[in-house]
Amino acid sequence: VSTQSTWVNKKEADKLFKKYQDVLNVQYTTSFSPEQSIHDINAIEEALTKNKVVFKIYNSAKSSKSLIQLKIFSLENELHLSTIFPIIDNLGLFIIDVATFETRINHSGAEVKVFIHYFRTKPKSGEFTFDNTLQLNLEEGLEKIWNNAVENDVFNNLIFYTGINYREANLLRAYAKYLKQIRFEFSIEYILNTLVKNSILTKSLINLFRLRFNPDLKYTSSAEKEISSEIKEMLSKISVFVEDKILSTFLCLILATKRTNFFLIDKTTGYYKNYISLKMHSREIEDMPLPKPEVDTFVYSSMFEAIHLRGAKIARGGIRWTDRTEDFRKVVLDLMKAQMTKNSLIVPSGCKGAFVIKYHSSNDKDFLKLGIACYKNFLRGILDITDNIV
Repeated sequence: VSTQSTWVNKKEADKLFKKYQDVLNVQYTTSFSPEQSIHDINAIEEALTKNKVVFKIYNSAKSSKSLIQLKIFSLENELHLSTIFPIIDNLGLFIIDVATFETRINHSGAEVKVFIHYFRTKPKSGEFTFDNTLQLNLEEGLEKIWNNAVENDVFNNLIFYTGINYREANLLRAYAKYLKQIRFEFSIEYILNTLVKNSILTKSLINLFRLRFNPDLKYTSSAEKEISSEIKEMLSKISVFVEDKILSTFLCLILATKRTNFFLIDKTTGYYKNYISLKMHSREIEDMPLPKPEVDTFVYSSMFEAIHLRGAKIARGGIRWTDRTEDFRKVVLDLMKAQMTKNSLIVPSGCKGAFVIKYHSSNDKDFLKLGIACYKNFLRGILDITDNIV
């Protein structure tokens, strides 16, 4: 294999050539070209250096343009297909065939077992254009899903079919989860199918959200009005009432959102927060169960979901941990109404909050530790979008 044309540093290329020249077996070398092996060696080095599972997406010029090739590189342990299949399925891809290649590599003086899991896949529907953006979005999304930073559910279809990244898909997922709590009449699956079917409009909703809240973009009311008008124009051309209702509701939620931490960088990690906070003016949201508080703050994470309702700028209340995953907003709303009655002579307006945990552990200590961590992130999520401006 000629590596020098691919690796700029000749010394590094020679070093890797010597390291790998005898480790890739006949099964592998007869399956992949020398050019592909160079990409795979880079991926193996990444897995070894960072000690993590690495995901790589390929679209070989020699293969059908309707195929997406996925390789997963893992160390020491072969990954269970029953774990991988649901992830690929939720991206909206069919698995055509699978192959696993095992090798041993001497790394830092120790022999390390490396598994290369190869999948040939194709979209469940429609055609696609393979480019660097799609490749990056899929690779980043797969890594986040694998590490439980993103839920493994059907909303990951958005990454492949609408061309948005995993964070943008996560934002739409958060709004959909909030809609469930205010008893929106359509299912998560129907909402997803509508967003995918109307991918251009979905991207416009993301663009509107970015314009309103991304500090790196220059916001103007005229620019917001222009994007909103474009969205409404597209909505007017939708003939299916239910789809129009769903997409109009997303537009309503984005316009009702007054603050978010979506673009806030975590000072500890140097990356975006792993939870999304959305502060919405409740009375601007249509079809919300009465009574409407002044503010709904929804905090979404792959580990927990939480809501905080405030009846007025000055209000009194508390926060609780609940197991009512399906209707925790209703629990909070009932508590807030009771709080308002009880404290009518002290602070007439109430505020209450609650959070639910999505993953349960049989170990009570671990579960309590997780609960405390989620509680802290819930509070951080509220404080991220709170100030002392009167």
